[in-house]
Amino acid sequence: MNESKMNRGLKNRHLQLISLGGVIGSGYFLGTGYVLEKAGPAAILAYLLGGIIVLCVMLCLAELAVEKPVSGSFVTYAREHISPTWACGVGWAYWTTWVAYVPSEMIAAGIIMNNFIPEVSQLWWAVFFGLLVTILNLFHVDKFGESEFWLSLIKIVALAAFSIVAGLICLGLIGDQGYIGTKVLLGSGGFAPNGYWSIVLTMVIILVNFQGTEIIGLAAGECEKPEKSIPIAVRNVTWRIIALYIIPISLLISILPWDKAGLDESVFAAAVTQYGLSGFGAFFAFVILTAAISCSNSGLYGAARALHALARMDMAP
Repeated sequence: MNESKMNRGLKNRHLQLISLGGVIGSGYFLGTGYVLEKAGPAAILAYLLGGIIVLCVMLCLAELAVEKPVSGSFVTYAREHISPTWACGVGWAYWTTWVAYVPSEMIAAGIIMNNFIPEVSQLWWAVFFGLLVTILNLFHVDKFGESEFWLSLIKIVALAAFSIVAGLICLGLIGDQGYIGTKVLLGSGGFAPNGYWSIVLTMVIILVNFQGTEIIGLAAGECEKPEKSIPIAVRNVTWRIIALYIIPISLLISILPWDKAGLDESVFAAAVTQYGLSGFGAFFAFVILTAAISCSNSGLYGAARALHALARMDMAP
C-alpha cells in the first residue's frame, strides 16, 4: 500500500484528544492506587519524573514527525536512521504492547459493567467492548478521530471536576472536616514514608500509564496539516501532564491517606466517597469505563499503524 492512500482526515482537535486517549486509561484511575501504596505522597515526584521523560521523548519525536509526517512514524524513522533490524524490533515490540494492553482494558470494562449488571458475565462484556472498539477503528479515520475526541473529553471533564471538588474539600468547603491543609498529606509517615527509592520502583507502572502519548507521531501521516498540528500537540504535552496528572494527584494525596490506597477500587472514587460524595464516586466508575474504551480505541489505532508500517517494509504480512 502506498503512503498516498492514507487519508489525511484527522483535524487538529482530533489529534490533541487522540494523544490523551491513550494516556488516560483505566490503568491511570486504578493503577494510581498502587503507586500511592508503594511511594506514599512522594508519588507526585514519580509522576513528575515520568512526565519529564515523556516530554523529552515527545520533543524528539515532533522534530521527526514534522520533517517527515508518515503513518507509522517511529518505525520508519528507526529504519532510516538506525537500521532495518532495529525498526523491526521497535515495530513488533510496540505492536505487542498494545495487543497485550487492549484486552486488559476490555477486561477492566467488563468488570465495571458486571458490577452494574451482574446478570451478564465479565467475559461477554469484554467481548462486546472489544467488538465496539474494532468497529470504531474500521470507520474512516475522521470518524475514528471524532469518537476518540468525545471519549477523551469525558475523562478530561471528570478529572477537572475531581480537582475542583478535592480542592473544596481541602479548604473545608465540602464535608464537616474543616480545613485540611497538609494534615493528610504529611500525616502518615511524612512525604516519603517508604523512602525515596520507592519512586524509582514505581516508574514501571507510571511509564505504562503515560504510554499513548507517542500516538501523536503515528497519526502524523493522517493529519490535515501536520506541520501545524503536531508542534501544537507536543507543546501541549507539558500542560497536559500538569493538568491531568500532577494537579489531580497532588489534590488526591491531600484528601486521601496514602495507606488507604490500593488496587481494590479507584482511589479517586474512594477519596470523594469518604467525604460523603458517594454519587460522585459512582460517576467515576462510569468514567473508568469510558477511559478503558478510549484507551483501547487509540491503542488499537496505534497498533494497526505500526503493523501497517512494518508491512510496507516487508517486515510483516
